[in-house]
Amino acid sequence: MAIRVQFRRGSTSEHSTFAGAAGEVTVNTENNSLVVHDGSVGGSEVNFKNLTDTPTDYGSTNQVLTTSGSALSWSSLGSTYQTISPTNTDPNYTWDETGNPDDITSASPTQAMLLYGGTNITIGSNVANNAIKISAATELSSDATPQLGGNLDVNGNSITSTSNGNVILDANGTGMVQIAGNTTRAGQLQIFEDTDDGSNYVGLKAGTIGTSLTFTLPITDGTAGDALITNGSGILSFTTISGGSSTLAALTDTTINSAQDTQVLTYSSGAWINSAAPGGTPGGSTTYVQFNDTGSTFGGDSGFTYNKTTNVATAGSFATTASGTPTLSSNAGILISASSGDINIQTTTGAMIVPRLTTGQQTAISTTVDGMIMYNTSTLKFQGRANGTWVDLHA
Repeated sequence: MAIRVQFRRGSTSEHSTFAGAAGEVTVNTENNSLVVHDGSVGGSEVNFKNLTDTPTDYGSTNQVLTTSGSALSWSSLGSTYQTISPTNTDPNYTWDETGNPDDITSASPTQAMLLYGGTNITIGSNVANNAIKISAATELSSDATPQLGGNLDVNGNSITSTSNGNVILDANGTGMVQIAGNTTRAGQLQIFEDTDDGSNYVGLKAGTIGTSLTFTLPITDGTAGDALITNGSGILSFTTISGGSSTLAALTDTTINSAQDTQVLTYSSGAWINSAAPGGTPGGSTTYVQFNDTGSTFGGDSGFTYNKTTNVATAGSFATTASGTPTLSSNAGILISASSGDINIQTTTGAMIVPRLTTGQQTAISTTVDGMIMYNTSTLKFQGRANGTWVDLHA
């Protein structure tokens, strides 16, 4: 007669409250698994369900447990490890970078992979065969000196500390923390306000400069009212501004005596002095030509006017005592007219000189009118214009 060994058994709920003896084995009747107890409530559950074979020994050092789909066995990794990357061309491994970029799939269920570094490594269950899915790593705890192999693209995200710790940019040795510019803008540092108040920021941006500049900040916080100054070499400091004044009278090179409205400052003998505006109020009507009247005020006279509309100046008479020869010239002719009386030219030391032209210059006159008088330097005769032709005024 055959011998049968029967273990105590119960449901999952009954196992959760049962404290088996250390080493005791019971059967979970719900999932048909063996439960190895350690003397505490619940024990330790090991599921060997539907397996026809299990390893018969502990295997060798560094061997891994693999499955053929129906049995477990120990297998060696071999002398090399497979590197997995989006550009790997090994046909035994695939990386769906577009559709499922987090999953690395092995085409052979008996192959194994050894992964270095990173955290949060889980076995993917959403792909065929065997897969290792690496979720977003939260820390680089396995590498005390991590280095980038290229530029770090934050892809619109932030570098932040979730533990309220400081984020320190530490340029080692002679290195510098730099904020680069590009072809369309200069580098700019932006410091944002409290998010409860808004999204505004204070920005510091480099201008267009001919050489690099380094400013050294003050080593003290100064006092109220101080100004930030430079020593001309980039060293900044706070200083108290002194020597200023809120009034002109307090300036050392200004003398203000009984200041009045409309007065002006004039510089005389090394000092600014207040005085009445030169000339004072214009005299006469708006068309009167203004002149210095008695040295302290403007003057105007009805006999000396200028009309800006017709561009005509009118005066009772013009006289000059200046040395040299006074000149009255025009690009379009000069008109001397008198509404009554004569045009009288007087001199006791000379004579009136009429225009002197050659015959060729005379012929080139564009507009001729009767009454013209000239001296022809080609014929050496005075000539006048009469009845539309030039005639000699003497034999």
